[in-house]
Amino acid sequence: MTYPGPPRPAKTAATPLDDLAEELGVEPRGGRGPAPADVTGITHDSRAVRPGDIYAALPGARFHGADFAAQAASLGAVAA
Repeated sequence: MTYPGPPRPAKTAATPLDDLAEELGVEPRGGRGPAPADVTGITHDSRAVRPGDIYAALPGARFHGADFAAQAASLGAVAA
């Protein structure tokens, strides 16, 4: 059985990652690509990542979320 993750809205509007980065005043670590990724959600749980999510790699009591960034990317995270 897969982990369902926290509840989410049934439908969300996609926002270009470049637009979010500009709004936050940051530059994406990998730079801006020719085809910007669309962000559809955010989660701090690597098991709950869906394609289009930003994965927030936060420190925990026993592990750091960065340890699971590759897993999040394999599930479709567009940024971490």
